[in-house]
Amino acid sequence: MVTWVAWKLDGWRAALWAAAAFVLPGLIACGALGYAYVLYGHLPSVEGALGGVRAVVAGVILVSAWRIGVGACKGLGHGVAALVTFAGLFVGVPFGVCALLAGACGWWRADEPEEAVAVRFDASVWRRLCLGVLPFLLLLGALIGWLGWSHGVGRLAGVSVFAVLTSFGGAYAALSLWRTQADAAGWLPAARFGDALVVGEATPGPLMLAGSFVGFVAGYQGGLGLGGGWAMAMVGLVVPAFFTFGLSTALILATAPLGEVGVASARFRSAMGHVTAAAAGALAWMGAMLVVGAGLRPLPLVLLVVASVLSWSRRAGVLTLLALGAIVGAWLS
Repeated sequence: MVTWVAWKLDGWRAALWAAAAFVLPGLIACGALGYAYVLYGHLPSVEGALGGVRAVVAGVILVSAWRIGVGACKGLGHGVAALVTFAGLFVGVPFGVCALLAGACGWWRADEPEEAVAVRFDASVWRRLCLGVLPFLLLLGALIGWLGWSHGVGRLAGVSVFAVLTSFGGAYAALSLWRTQADAAGWLPAARFGDALVVGEATPGPLMLAGSFVGFVAGYQGGLGLGGGWAMAMVGLVVPAFFTFGLSTALILATAPLGEVGVASARFRSAMGHVTAAAAGALAWMGAMLVVGAGLRPLPLVLLVVASVLSWSRRAGVLTLLALGAIVGAWLS
């Protein structure tokens, strides 16, 4: 959205500056928090604080899922898309598959007549897509060809690219992929993935910076295949940010002129409505996984309920809730 608005106001140069200004402060903050995490995350008080904020994030996510679901589920088809996505993620179906199926269903079910203006991928759009996206795909291919798919750096880049190309429902939907891949690769256990979400929520900028936090921790701990330490931590920090936000910006600039035209298509609106419903299901799944990861202990459950109530009533913002969870968790650890 930031990139598209900047493009609309003053062209592609403004869009690049806006994207950089949106990402870089959060990336620097993400590195600073990653530094504190790997040095002090094992301390009992810090672990207690992290447990508290994980519970708070779970509550915020569940409330967000409900709000998105209520807004998106305007009919039986939308509700089915959300429920099928929720169930599909539980049994290991990738969110990208769920989103594509939901979008196809919405496209097929559109009952409004098509307006005269429709989405058209003309030659200029295809040219911009090739010029913008191809360099990232070639670089990814070169990394995998040089290091191999099983190598940590190549896999980190691959997960970043795949998350972008399948993140139809936004950051939370893409981070459901990050959660499963980070656990499978040994970068960050699924039970602690809430820590990455906390960093993404607490830092300025996009929530997808949680991927850079995962890379930082994995690099420092030697999970990327080139040894551990601070140098590899920086590699782990930068690689996801480069492939995630560089590719995202290229995609947005390539298709920016379609942003205004696309909403004039009834089929496009119907497809995106079903994808949004699927994203609500993915968001509910993420919240449920965080609840299960907390171990269903009394303190996390109480914090989850309190955070849900305060978030629902809009009496406290996310940062206030994170601070509350950290203080209570550290105090009672």
